[in-house]
Amino acid sequence: MVNVLIVGATGDLGTALVNRYAQTGKKVYATYLNGKPDKDPPKNVEYIPEIDVTQPNAAGTISLKFLDTRIDLLVICTGVFYTETLDALNWENELRMYKVNAMGPLFLIKSLRAFPHLIEDNVTKIVLLSGEVGSIALRADAASGGNYGGHASKAALNMVGKLLSIDMKPKGIPVVLVHTGYLTKTLPDGSKNLCKDHPDSIGAREAAEALYNWIDMELDMTKTGQLWAIRGTAGIRTAAAVLGQVDEPQAPRQLPW
Repeated sequence: MVNVLIVGATGDLGTALVNRYAQTGKKVYATYLNGKPDKDPPKNVEYIPEIDVTQPNAAGTISLKFLDTRIDLLVICTGVFYTETLDALNWENELRMYKVNAMGPLFLIKSLRAFPHLIEDNVTKIVLLSGEVGSIALRADAASGGNYGGHASKAALNMVGKLLSIDMKPKGIPVVLVHTGYLTKTLPDGSKNLCKDHPDSIGAREAAEALYNWIDMELDMTKTGQLWAIRGTAGIRTAAAVLGQVDEPQAPRQLPW
């Protein structure tokens, strides 16, 4: 049976990914720190609680669930984003974003490799949820400033993914970064944040379906070390200014760093 590990599985996208992979019959291991998992998950879904990617014991806890099997697909979709302006920066929020968004995935993958049976050469695939917000090239004048930690921590994640791909390439393990599009968020009061600045925003279920299909049909060593907009450039306000005319804005496209 194919084993899928989804790290950060109780956010909107994480939950949708768990449900999508569960439908295929694959064994799904789903970690979470906050949020509430499904109280009655399918038999092929196993939740792993209290996994904080910023803590060194995360990989050890996960490894206990993989005593005699490997991780075929690792999807890390943990992330935090605090809004900020130049006049209202928050030191602790900035540190939190760098730790969760960039440092956490790196140290988790490094620690998982300490268990040789988990990350298998020429088999395991690694997907890091990043975003066009981490692309320096796409921060054209048409883009707004601010949100320094959110953008810069994702840019750091992009560099982490690129360097990881170089280290993993001899082992036949692809490492890719993906932009799933702008997601409609569930707010604490249960309402929906429709991402008014991005009219092409989509729900988590639609994003999960697109990501599932892209991984299934497109992800191989030819994509390693790249940043991909799996639903195309629709909604990326600076796409035309930076990339030129896009004939098929809904088609998957590699994004510049």
